[in-house]
Amino acid sequence: MSDEIRKKVIGKNGDVAQTVLVDGFVAATWSVDPKGKVTVHPFAPLPRVWRREVADEAARLEVWLR
Repeated sequence: MSDEIRKKVIGKNGDVAQTVLVDGFVAATWSVDPKGKVTVHPFAPLPRVWRREVADEAARLEVWLR
């Protein structure tokens, strides 16, 4: 993970954000709203195939979180 990404993922107090790995690299963070909707926040635009795979995984995560 680059220093730039590390700063986005690890807070000053040491908290670590929920991350999304794409091809073995940290590519995004994710959050869940009070209604259970998972939102992915990519650090850079993702290729179409990865966007689809990340969206599918986010949908499975929403089901699991319920």
